Amino acid sequence: MFLSTFEKQLDVKRRIVVPQDFRAAASGPFDGVFCFPSIEADCIEGGGAALFDRYNGVIEELDFGDPLRTALETSVLGGMRQLPFDTAGRITLDEALMAEVA
Repeated sequence: MFLSTFEKQLDVKRRIVVPQDFRAAASGPFDGVFCFPSIEADCIEGGGAALFDRYNGVIEELDFGDPLRTALETSVLGGMRQLPFDTAGRITLDEALMAEVA
């Protein structure tokens, strides 16, 4: 779990350094973060596999065809990207994520 907000400038290649303690919290089978446009604010949310699993669990508890389930599947799962860390601990935001918060 990330217990703070992290604001940092992107470089010209749309990369951002993820703080070491965030990288440690996100460690798991996938060495990176899952990011998606927030459903509550004008920002990008991100976290490790536990965050993805939590959202997926909430979605799976809803009945198939439920409008809330459809909205969450579309906005969260449909907008989610797996962003691996590079050797400097950075992730690169893709064009789709950038367009969502621009």
